Amino acid sequence: MFDINPLDTRPGEAELLAAGAAYFANRLLSRRHRRQIEIAINITTQPMRVPIPRSMLSTNDSVFRRQLPKNFAFSVSVASGMRSAMELIAHEIIHIAQVLYRRLIITWRILPQRSIDRVVYQARWENGRAMPMGQLEWVARPWEIEASRWQSILVDEFLAYSTGQLHSLPMQRPRRRQLALFDIGRDATPSPRVNAISSLARISHMPPFASGPSMSKASQTGQNDTLGETMSLPSPRIRVDVSGLSAPRELSLDAIRQKRQELGSRGLIR
Repeated sequence: MFDINPLDTRPGEAELLAAGAAYFANRLLSRRHRRQIEIAINITTQPMRVPIPRSMLSTNDSVFRRQLPKNFAFSVSVASGMRSAMELIAHEIIHIAQVLYRRLIITWRILPQRSIDRVVYQARWENGRAMPMGQLEWVARPWEIEASRWQSILVDEFLAYSTGQLHSLPMQRPRRRQLALFDIGRDATPSPRVNAISSLARISHMPPFASGPSMSKASQTGQNDTLGETMSLPSPRIRVDVSGLSAPRELSLDAIRQKRQELGSRGLIR
């Protein structure tokens, strides 16, 4: 069910987050749902966040009914602390639960335009009216309000339960206006194995889309394809040897390009 990819974390960090991810999935998703889906989580120390793309949360029209998505991927950072990273994981798994129980239905369509086609996403919450997602600010979206509220509750619960301070868990059935909360039983998904440390390039790793527009099509529109805010990685850097220094220096490639353009404009280099 899980594919945990630590990119540059310290020992033990990814393992703890993997245990939290399994706990959140067990609490929010039924056994059937946990067996049907795949979740890839990239973990980094870089100050960034990449939520699940909207295209991965979108339903896909089939002959008889809409097919629910099965592949999800997102990235979290431990730069702001383990608590923050754990809450982000809980937040994204809450969105998965909202989609799988059809409380949140995201659809998309392509609007042909003169210069380039535009992908428009619509959201329907608890059988309400479908609305373009761009027309509703992030802080006003009811699915985000719910996820932001429950992420802290679930993290507190996980920490208390895993340390033996909490022995009985509150449970509730999935309904139109509430999350499902399952007991941690014998069929619970165990804490997933953590993959070996990956290279920084794997931050963009995503499993194949189960539905939604292609990545190239979505990227051409210039739109944000995520439910939340995406924070980018720092600009690429290289190591260079400098005469007189005992250790190499790290330089930003963007800074090097800007300096080269400046020297060229002054006629000092070609």
